[in-house]
Amino acid sequence: MPNGRLLWDESEANALLAGRPAVTRDAAQAEEHAARKAAESGKRLLPHIRAKVEAKAARLTGEAAK
Repeated sequence: MPNGRLLWDESEANALLAGRPAVTRDAAQAEEHAARKAAESGKRLLPHIRAKVEAKAARLTGEAAK
């Protein structure tokens, strides 16, 4: 903000105070991104890349990796 302070969403601030991730990204976003990349001509999503995408989605949502 112009006064130098940060503007936080209350739920994100409470999550940080409770020790949980404050990121509100959805794991579906990661899957959508992977599908879009895989659909591009001449590209395919390699298994190790898919694993990285799934692990990142799990970290962002605070879920345990599969």
